[in-house]
Amino acid sequence: MKRVLINTSTPILFDEASLKAIKDLIAQGRQNNVERITQTLKQAAVIAFACFEDNPDVIIGVCVIKNKNKDYVNRIKARAGFSSDHTILYEIGYLYVKPENRKKGTASVLLARLCEISQFHSLFATTSNDSVKRMLIENGFEQCGRQYPSEINSKCMLTYFERPV
Repeated sequence: MKRVLINTSTPILFDEASLKAIKDLIAQGRQNNVERITQTLKQAAVIAFACFEDNPDVIIGVCVIKNKNKDYVNRIKARAGFSSDHTILYEIGYLYVKPENRKKGTASVLLARLCEISQFHSLFATTSNDSVKRMLIENGFEQCGRQYPSEINSKCMLTYFERPV
């Protein structure tokens, strides 16, 4: 089995070609607007990415801590029917692994790595994916509120999770 490396960095340290490779990988698994992905990546707090040790130039998975504004967070919490006295501004998102590299623990390791380096910050996440829900719970996240329809696809029901400090 090939050894997978997990790297983390802030967006400012990536060159344009690397950011484009990450954006293209994320776009494979998303219905999001590509320009929105690009903007979010450039404003991200941290990007974690996976590659094989023997081929470090090919990214096989990614996960991002996104900076969010208070209005966005409050809107998401309201849609989930969840209220609290605090506002968490860091969102785990864009967790994606190439299909041929799935079921090998890469997504779990990416998520765990971001949780580890942000241990002093509260985080939130939204997902409709049952595997991701399990990974979030394994990493200390708690489901908050009720499921709600995605703004992008109303047939997709999202769940809101928080990991307090």
